[in-house]
Amino acid sequence: MLSPALTVIRRGLVEAARNGSLLLDEIGCAPLALQLLLLQLTQRPAVIRPLRATRSITVDVRIIGATNEDLGVAVSEGRFRRDLLDRFSWSVIHVPPLRDRRDEILTLADEFLAIESAELGVPLVRIAPSLREHFRKARWDGNIRHLRYVCHRIVLFHSHSQPVTLDQLPQGICDVSSYFDRGSASPLTYDMARAAIEAHGGNRTRAAEALGLSLRHLHRVLRKGLADAGHLKVHPV
Repeated sequence: MLSPALTVIRRGLVEAARNGSLLLDEIGCAPLALQLLLLQLTQRPAVIRPLRATRSITVDVRIIGATNEDLGVAVSEGRFRRDLLDRFSWSVIHVPPLRDRRDEILTLADEFLAIESAELGVPLVRIAPSLREHFRKARWDGNIRHLRYVCHRIVLFHSHSQPVTLDQLPQGICDVSSYFDRGSASPLTYDMARAAIEAHGGNRTRAAEALGLSLRHLHRVLRKGLADAGHLKVHPV
């Protein structure tokens, strides 16, 4: 006879969101198998069978997908289902990049500095007026995640006794030109990549997300840094 503990059926995310909303971040990166499940979920009525359940149930869930991918391009490349895109395309909200919402940058930076200081248990870390002006002019190609990472790094590596200035930050971490300039070989340095990984407890996926990069790009920067230091032989790909 099974132990009572083994017969417990836990509610999944979809069932927990019943009569509510379910936010799917970076939906453009979802594998095709998952996209098929999402397609079925967007049907009306949506019917699911929870794991270990003996019957199906009907759920009413508002599905919200977020992505920085161009889903039209993803469809043409076979990475995203056309029929799933059609299900979402009736109600699309385009959020302008952070550099086009400059009046929000300093407000967000102050909020992130306060949050990071509280989470790390240190007094509020401040930034100098000159750095605030630099923040306002920076491109922030990684958008809010990029800004959040920079604020996290400021709190993590700098004292609260004096306002942090631009020359105390790693070169290029928030360039006015473009931190993530796709035309350059590798604007992200090995040290910056390692700092992001350490800031996220060794979790490379979270570090890549905070930097606004793909995990593959982050690994490429790490391999190049090790190769430049003579610790790794890198073959062209």
